[in-house]
Amino acid sequence: MPLLPRMFMVLVSALLWITPAPAAELSGRYDLTLVLAVDCSGSVSGTEFRLQTGGIAAALRDPEVVAAALSGPNGRIGVNLLLWGDPDYQKFSSGWYEIDTAAKALAFADVVEGFDSRMGGGTGLGIAVAYGISLLESSGAITNRKVIDVSGDGIESYEIRQPKFLLKDAQLMRAKAGVVINALSIHNEDENLAGYYRTYLAAGPGSFVMDVANYDDFKEAIRLKLLREIRPLTAFLEPAHK
Repeated sequence: MPLLPRMFMVLVSALLWITPAPAAELSGRYDLTLVLAVDCSGSVSGTEFRLQTGGIAAALRDPEVVAAALSGPNGRIGVNLLLWGDPDYQKFSSGWYEIDTAAKALAFADVVEGFDSRMGGGTGLGIAVAYGISLLESSGAITNRKVIDVSGDGIESYEIRQPKFLLKDAQLMRAKAGVVINALSIHNEDENLAGYYRTYLAAGPGSFVMDVANYDDFKEAIRLKLLREIRPLTAFLEPAHK
């Protein structure tokens, strides 16, 4: 077996040591499958968590965002909310939701808004990205574009257990899977976070980082970010892969 596939399988095995493999929940062709990965580490208060989920929910109710979700060749996208925090803590996912009507976008917005914060501890970016990739790879969808949308307020912190699974390891998985990572950095803890995200987190064709000064600015930023992510891009119009 070539080195990269062998390494990929080792990393997947390490990931699954932490969390069970998710089950397929979508079928057929989609214009985009999108994991919304929300920071729930110890630096994020309950109020700040609600500003994130409330901002995402408001964006999903925005007519322009809904129109973008329905505007692709297949007229539908798949979305999944992922809560991440300490690298050694369990991850929580909403499961996959199909958005092919305005009503379904509103229904998913209600799910996001009603999700409870269940995390704490350190900032496990590597495991979070790896679990997001596993969600995308097991979704059941055939899509041209697989994206993880990360929002957070800190750099990666290290796990206690062995083997350590870090962001550099997750980037190997990302490259193998053809996943794009975009990020929204929230500067209330670290004014240099956007630079860190650009260097170590955002990756893949067309990837980008947006930044805001604090959680109060999150709502409008995530709306603009989702529009940029969801709208069809000619750079991604290539043969669909699963």
